[in-house]
Order: sequence, then structure tokens, then C-alpha cells
Amino acid sequence: MSMDPRPLQYWLSPQLSQAGQSETTVLRVMANNYSARRATYLMMAGWGSWLLVLAVLLAAANLAPALWGSLAGIGLALGGTALLLRSHHLKNPLASYRRWVSSRAPRTVNGAVTALALFMIFMCGFILFSLFYGASRSITAGDVIGSVMAGLFMANTLLVPAWHSEHAGAIFRRHIQNSPEARRQLEDLALHGTDPKGPEKFGPL
Repeated sequence: MSMDPRPLQYWLSPQLSQAGQSETTVLRVMANNYSARRATYLMMAGWGSWLLVLAVLLAAANLAPALWGSLAGIGLALGGTALLLRSHHLKNPLASYRRWVSSRAPRTVNGAVTALALFMIFMCGFILFSLFYGASRSITAGDVIGSVMAGLFMANTLLVPAWHSEHAGAIFRRHIQNSPEARRQLEDLALHGTDPKGPEKFGPL
């Protein structure tokens, strides 16, 4: 990061943010990493809840009793890990700006919805194939519940990171407004920061 001492408020200008969207800056890398960090613990919480619901459904249907405890245990472990990550996230108001956290998930909500729609089409095709060529020749409540659960799992996996990626700038801007410590650290970095290993420019966001 080269020396370009300007107040933080200058770099947070919405008009300035519209320009050079493809340019990598300290604020944009921080925003991406902050949102990715937040998406991670929310996804883990979603997976943990999903496993707990699945364990309850299997228990209610008296299916695969050997799995109930394992699914519930893994779900609670994921939930606990999500709480620890959230605690770390809240204690560290700023994310790293030296590397851009990448993800293989869709980076836009439209992309995630498209992927989810394709998955649900595949699930419907699989059910229809089973209906016409399977032994039962009927759709059971288990088939419907299984499809819904699979859809919820994929929705959590695709939509949460995609939404955070697409709205990273707005999420980080709101965080700066609500966190005096984050704003203080960024103000100091904007006015005095130099780092040859970071992006060349501090802003815009």
C-alpha cells in the first residue's frame, strides 16, 4: 500500500466507490474477507441446524436409529464451532487486507439461485425416474421430505456465501458505521498506513 493520506470518509464516498470497481484496494479486500468470515460461521450454523432437524425427522419416522446420535452430535459440534467463530469475528473488527479470500461458491445471488434451481430440477428428475422405473411406482412422504431437506442444505450452502459476496461492500460499510473501534483503526490506516505487501491503494470501498 502506497502512502496516500486521505481521511477515511473520503474513501467511503458512495460516488467514489462507483468508479474503478475492478480495482483492488485495501478496503475492498477487507470487505470481502470480513463478509467471507461472517458467511462461514452462518453456513456452519445452518449446517448444524440442518443435521439436528434431520436427526429429529429420522427419529420421528423410526429410521436409521444408529445415525440419530451421530447426526445430532455433529450438528451440535458445528453449532458450537459457529459460535466460536462468531465470537472471534466480533472480537476482531477488521479482517486481513493482505490476501483475498476466494470461494468456489457463486459470487452473486442470481448465480446461486440458478445453481439451486438446476439442483432442484435434477432432484425432480430423479424422483420422476424412480416413480416410473422404480419398484414402488409411487412418491412417498419420505421422498418429498428428503427433497425438501436436500434443497434446504443446498440453499444454505449456495445462497449464504453468494449474498455475502455480492453485498460485501454494503456489509462492511455498515460495520464501519456501527463499530467505533473498526472506524478508529481504519482512520489510522488511511492516514498513516504503508505496506508493500498490501494493495497499492487504501480505497475506495
